Amino acid sequence: MDIYEYVKKTGITLVEFSKRIEISESYLFMILKGSKKPSKKLIRTIERVTDGNVSLCEMIDHKVDYCEHCGNRMGLAKSAKKIQRVS
Repeated sequence: MDIYEYVKKTGITLVEFSKRIEISESYLFMILKGSKKPSKKLIRTIERVTDGNVSLCEMIDHKVDYCEHCGNRMGLAKSAKKIQRVS
């Protein structure tokens, strides 16, 4: 689940979530908009604070075929879709 889903499920606000992960509201919003990328340390903090409900794979851009963290083959699936469309 992503941060938006987590916040909705738990009933907290994004402001409260930013406090829990110890970053400013503005920095959290920049991450959510995609204008900033979270550090590995912040990603691990988010995983810890959310008890793993928001995972590393939800936070990174899957430009690889395989994520060692969770076994997700999302990048490969995207490539396969492109190949199917071209054929």
